[in-house]
Amino acid sequence: NYLANRVKTCLFVSSLEVNGKQRSIHDKEPITLDYFENDLEFELGGVGIKFPKKVYFSYRINGLENNNWSELISYNQSNKVSLPFVPSGNYKLEVQLIDEYNGIREILILSEFQIKSPFWQIPFFYLFVSFLFVFIIYTGLKKNFNRKTQIQRERAKLELKVSEAKLEALKSQMNPHFVFNSLNAIQNFVIENDIDSSLSYMNSFASLMRKSLDYSSRKEISLEEEIEFLKLFVKIQNLRFGNKVKFKVQKLKDIILSETAIPPMILQPILENCFEHAFDEEIEHPFIAIDFQLSVTSLIVTIRDNGIGFDAQPKESSKGLKLISERLSLLNPKNRLSVSSNSNGTEINIVFHHRLRE
Repeated sequence: NYLANRVKTCLFVSSLEVNGKQRSIHDKEPITLDYFENDLEFELGGVGIKFPKKVYFSYRINGLENNNWSELISYNQSNKVSLPFVPSGNYKLEVQLIDEYNGIREILILSEFQIKSPFWQIPFFYLFVSFLFVFIIYTGLKKNFNRKTQIQRERAKLELKVSEAKLEALKSQMNPHFVFNSLNAIQNFVIENDIDSSLSYMNSFASLMRKSLDYSSRKEISLEEEIEFLKLFVKIQNLRFGNKVKFKVQKLKDIILSETAIPPMILQPILENCFEHAFDEEIEHPFIAIDFQLSVTSLIVTIRDNGIGFDAQPKESSKGLKLISERLSLLNPKNRLSVSSNSNGTEINIVFHHRLRE
């Protein structure tokens, strides 16, 4: 009768903590957790435990690779099962119960739980990534095709602008060697697909041509306009030299650029002569400097370079300077031009009479 009236010893899950927080549980219902909810602690409750010191249990997780039983744990000392960092999968918490008082030894399945796989491990994610990869490749190829098509259109536009600029050049009074050398340099940018540089220099060249046509029809322009024109000229001409030639303009403080007059298209041929004849490959740091000074009745311009001098190209250089000198004399008999040249460079001084604008 005594044995018949005893309550059978039994263990069950009384509470569950997931990542340090209590999680509600229901009898006979599997527990479903996200992939990051993988730090578990089961607390066991007991029925019919009269002498806790005589009750022992061990556990194992059915579903793990290492599915060995744990060491025996005295229910009197601990009634918790800790499972840190459980990987994704389906599991069963199996407990082996030993009650020395009642002589009970049995294995119980106390809980079934699932930890979901992370989203990047599910088949749908692989399908999505594959689709995204194909879409990116398609978009890249389409963008590259559109870019090449756009480049071809830009090249066609630039080629048209070059042709139009060449027609404008025939109407100008600038040296045709400079015009076509500049156009060829710009055309190289077009061939090399350097659209930004091509557009930049084409705009500069177009501006230079407009100023040339405008200034060549005027008797005088301001020194401010002349300096702006020369800087634009040097920028274009410097294309052939990889922008190596340094250009510097200096003036006295008492010169008012907008009120100082100068005949147009006089200094430009001298600068062009520097680029054409003064510099060779042996000159590492070529430069051209222009100084403007005022006297009582004149504007004095000094142009210096560190080129090879006139000894290398005496005929071509002297011919160009002779034409400039003759034009200066026709403008005003008091205008003067003087030249000093040697292997260390050339200095040209020009005196313009009547420096102020009318």
